[in-house]
Amino acid sequence: MLLASSATMHLAVLAARREDRAGSVRWLVATVAMGAVFIGNQAWEYAEAPFHIGSHAYGSIFYLMTGFHGLHVIGGLIFLLSIAGVIGGRSKAPAERTVEMAAYYWHFVDVVWVAMFTVVYLVK
Repeated sequence: MLLASSATMHLAVLAARREDRAGSVRWLVATVAMGAVFIGNQAWEYAEAPFHIGSHAYGSIFYLMTGFHGLHVIGGLIFLLSIAGVIGGRSKAPAERTVEMAAYYWHFVDVVWVAMFTVVYLVK
C-alpha cells in the first residue's frame, strides 16, 4: 500500500505543476488514505504478533525499526493533510514547490520501507 501511494503522490505533483490545485488536493488525500491503511495494517500486525518488544532481540529490533518508521509515516500524513488544506483553501501561493518537497519526503519514507521490509521480513 505504501509503495502504491508513491504513484498517487507523483500524480499530486503533476497536478500541482499544471496548477490544478483541486486535482493535487485529491491526489494528496488519496495518498493520505493509502498511508493510513498502511498504518492500520501495522497496528493490526502489532496486535497479532506472537512476540513483544521485550521477548527477544528480534522483537526489540522489529518494534524499534517499524515503530520509528510508522512515526515518520504518521508525520508525513499530517504534513500532506496540512498541505492539502493550504492549497485547497484561500492561499494563492504557488503549490508546485511545496507539493514537490512533500513528495521528496514521502518517496524517501517509501524507499526506507523497502529496505526495512527486506531486512525485517525477508532476510533470515
